Amino acid sequence: MKNKEKFSTTQKRKLEERRKNLIAQYEAIFNQLDSTLNWGDKISLKNQLAQIETEIKEVETEIEELEQGSPNKFEVCENTSSIPITNSSIDLYNHVKKLSKPLFDEICFYLEEQYNYDLSSIDVNGILADAARQLINFLKQHSQGLNHLQLLLEQRELLQETATTQVHQTLTA
Repeated sequence: MKNKEKFSTTQKRKLEERRKNLIAQYEAIFNQLDSTLNWGDKISLKNQLAQIETEIKEVETEIEELEQGSPNKFEVCENTSSIPITNSSIDLYNHVKKLSKPLFDEICFYLEEQYNYDLSSIDVNGILADAARQLINFLKQHSQGLNHLQLLLEQRELLQETATTQVHQTLTA
Protein backbone atom coordinates (compact mmCIF):
# COMPACT_ATOMS: atom_id res chain seq x y z
CA MET A 1 0.00 0.00 0.00
CA LYS A 2 2.85 2.36 0.77
CA ASN A 3 4.19 2.13 -2.80
CA LYS A 4 0.75 3.07 -4.14
CA GLU A 5 0.63 6.10 -1.83
CA LYS A 6 4.13 7.11 -2.92
CA PHE A 7 3.16 6.68 -6.54
CA SER A 8 -0.01 8.76 -6.07
CA THR A 9 1.95 11.49 -4.31
CA THR A 10 4.55 11.53 -7.09
CA GLN A 11 1.87 11.49 -9.74
CA LYS A 12 0.01 14.36 -8.05
CA ARG A 13 3.23 16.38 -7.81
CA LYS A 14 3.95 15.80 -11.50
CA LEU A 15 0.39 16.78 -12.44
CA GLU A 16 0.68 19.97 -10.38
CA GLU A 17 3.97 20.77 -12.12
CA ARG A 18 2.28 20.15 -15.47
CA ARG A 19 -0.60 22.45 -14.49
CA LYS A 20 1.86 25.16 -13.42
CA ASN A 21 3.73 24.87 -16.75
CA LEU A 22 0.50 24.97 -18.74
CA ILE A 23 -0.63 28.09 -16.89
CA ALA A 24 2.71 29.76 -17.60
CA GLN A 25 2.35 28.81 -21.29
CA TYR A 26 -1.19 30.15 -21.31
CA GLU A 27 -0.10 33.46 -19.81
CA ALA A 28 2.78 33.83 -22.28
CA ILE A 29 0.54 33.15 -25.28
CA PHE A 30 -2.14 35.46 -23.89
CA ASN A 31 0.42 38.28 -23.57
CA GLN A 32 1.60 37.56 -27.11
CA LEU A 33 -2.01 37.71 -28.32
CA ASP A 34 -2.40 41.15 -26.75
CA SER A 35 0.62 42.51 -28.60
CA THR A 36 -0.03 40.87 -31.98
CA LEU A 37 -1.57 42.94 -34.75
CA ASN A 38 -1.73 40.24 -37.45
CA TRP A 39 -5.19 38.63 -37.54
CA GLY A 40 -3.81 35.33 -38.83
CA ASP A 41 -1.46 35.13 -35.85
CA LYS A 42 -4.30 36.04 -33.50
CA ILE A 43 -6.41 33.14 -34.75
CA SER A 44 -3.51 30.72 -34.29
CA LEU A 45 -2.80 32.07 -30.80
CA LYS A 46 -6.48 31.80 -29.81
CA ASN A 47 -6.49 28.16 -30.96
CA GLN A 48 -3.37 27.51 -28.87
CA LEU A 49 -5.06 29.13 -25.85
CA ALA A 50 -8.13 26.92 -26.29
CA GLN A 51 -5.97 23.79 -26.51
CA ILE A 52 -3.98 24.73 -23.41
CA GLU A 53 -7.18 25.56 -21.53
CA THR A 54 -8.52 22.09 -22.35
CA GLU A 55 -5.28 20.48 -21.15
CA ILE A 56 -5.39 22.49 -17.90
CA LYS A 57 -8.94 21.27 -17.26
CA GLU A 58 -7.88 17.66 -17.93
CA VAL A 59 -4.95 17.92 -15.54
CA GLU A 60 -7.13 19.54 -12.86
CA THR A 61 -9.66 16.72 -13.23
CA GLU A 62 -6.90 14.14 -12.79
CA ILE A 63 -5.63 15.96 -9.69
CA GLU A 64 -9.16 15.96 -8.24
CA GLU A 65 -9.49 12.23 -8.93
CA LEU A 66 -6.22 11.56 -7.12
CA GLU A 67 -7.27 13.70 -4.16
CA GLN A 68 -10.59 11.87 -3.92
CA GLY A 69 -8.83 8.52 -3.99
CA SER A 70 -10.37 7.38 -7.27
CA PRO A 71 -8.69 4.34 -8.76
CA ASN A 72 -5.82 5.29 -11.01
CA LYS A 73 -6.68 4.27 -14.56
CA PHE A 74 -3.01 4.38 -15.57
CA GLU A 75 -1.64 2.25 -12.75
CA VAL A 76 -0.85 -1.07 -14.36
CA CYS A 77 2.41 -2.20 -12.77
CA GLU A 78 2.22 -3.22 -9.14
CA ASN A 79 5.97 -3.52 -8.63
CA THR A 80 7.41 -0.20 -9.73
CA SER A 81 9.45 0.49 -6.60
CA SER A 82 12.72 -0.54 -8.26
CA ILE A 83 12.10 1.70 -11.26
CA PRO A 84 12.43 5.43 -10.72
CA ILE A 85 9.50 7.58 -11.77
CA THR A 86 11.20 9.75 -14.39
CA ASN A 87 8.34 11.31 -16.33
CA SER A 88 10.81 13.91 -17.54
CA SER A 89 10.65 14.29 -21.29
CA ILE A 90 14.46 14.43 -21.40
CA ASP A 91 14.84 11.23 -19.37
CA LEU A 92 12.27 9.43 -21.49
CA TYR A 93 13.91 10.70 -24.69
CA ASN A 94 17.29 9.38 -23.51
CA HIS A 95 15.75 5.96 -22.87
CA VAL A 96 13.77 5.81 -26.11
CA LYS A 97 16.61 6.87 -28.42
CA LYS A 98 18.71 3.94 -27.13
CA LEU A 99 16.08 1.31 -27.97
CA SER A 100 16.58 -0.99 -30.89
CA LYS A 101 14.54 -0.26 -34.01
CA PRO A 102 12.21 -3.26 -33.49
CA LEU A 103 11.55 -2.24 -29.87
CA PHE A 104 10.88 1.35 -30.92
CA ASP A 105 8.44 0.11 -33.58
CA GLU A 106 6.72 -2.08 -30.97
CA ILE A 107 6.37 0.86 -28.57
CA CYS A 108 4.86 3.04 -31.30
CA PHE A 109 2.47 0.25 -32.28
CA TYR A 110 1.38 -0.24 -28.66
CA LEU A 111 0.83 3.51 -28.15
CA GLU A 112 -1.31 3.61 -31.29
CA GLU A 113 -3.34 0.54 -30.39
CA GLN A 114 -3.73 0.97 -26.63
CA TYR A 115 -4.12 4.75 -26.40
CA ASN A 116 -5.31 5.61 -29.93
CA TYR A 117 -2.47 8.03 -30.67
CA ASP A 118 -2.03 8.90 -34.33
CA LEU A 119 1.72 8.48 -34.75
CA SER A 120 1.69 8.68 -38.54
CA SER A 121 3.75 11.88 -38.34
CA ILE A 122 6.63 10.01 -36.65
CA ASP A 123 9.36 9.04 -39.12
CA VAL A 124 10.03 5.52 -37.79
CA ASN A 125 12.22 4.71 -40.80
CA GLY A 126 14.59 7.61 -40.23
CA ILE A 127 17.29 8.15 -37.63
CA LEU A 128 16.11 6.71 -34.32
CA ALA A 129 17.19 9.74 -32.26
CA ASP A 130 15.07 11.99 -34.51
CA ALA A 131 12.12 9.61 -34.33
CA ALA A 132 12.46 9.48 -30.53
CA ARG A 133 12.45 13.30 -30.38
CA GLN A 134 9.36 13.42 -32.61
CA LEU A 135 7.62 10.86 -30.41
CA ILE A 136 8.40 12.76 -27.18
CA ASN A 137 7.27 16.07 -28.69
CA PHE A 138 4.06 14.44 -29.91
CA LEU A 139 3.31 12.86 -26.52
CA LYS A 140 4.01 16.12 -24.66
CA GLN A 141 1.01 17.58 -26.47
CA HIS A 142 -1.28 15.08 -24.72
CA SER A 143 -1.94 15.40 -21.01
CA GLN A 144 -1.05 11.76 -20.24
CA GLY A 145 1.21 11.04 -23.20
CA LEU A 146 4.49 10.89 -21.30
CA ASN A 147 2.85 8.87 -18.51
CA HIS A 148 1.62 6.34 -21.08
CA LEU A 149 5.10 6.03 -22.56
CA GLN A 150 6.71 5.66 -19.15
CA LEU A 151 4.24 2.97 -18.07
CA LEU A 152 4.85 1.09 -21.30
CA LEU A 153 8.63 1.24 -20.79
CA GLU A 154 8.22 0.11 -17.17
CA GLN A 155 5.97 -2.79 -18.16
CA ARG A 156 8.60 -4.03 -20.56
CA GLU A 157 11.35 -3.26 -18.03
CA LEU A 158 13.05 -1.07 -20.63
CA LEU A 159 13.78 1.79 -18.24
CA GLN A 160 15.78 -0.58 -16.07
CA GLU A 161 17.38 -2.25 -19.09
CA THR A 162 18.63 0.99 -20.65
CA ALA A 163 19.94 2.18 -17.29
CA THR A 164 21.87 -1.10 -16.93
CA THR A 165 23.20 -0.71 -20.48
CA GLN A 166 24.33 2.83 -19.72
CA VAL A 167 26.21 1.68 -16.61
CA HIS A 168 27.81 -1.16 -18.58
CA GLN A 169 28.85 1.23 -21.36
CA THR A 170 30.34 3.64 -18.81
CA LEU A 171 32.30 0.87 -17.09
CA THR A 172 33.68 -0.50 -20.36
CA ALA A 173 34.63 2.93 -21.76
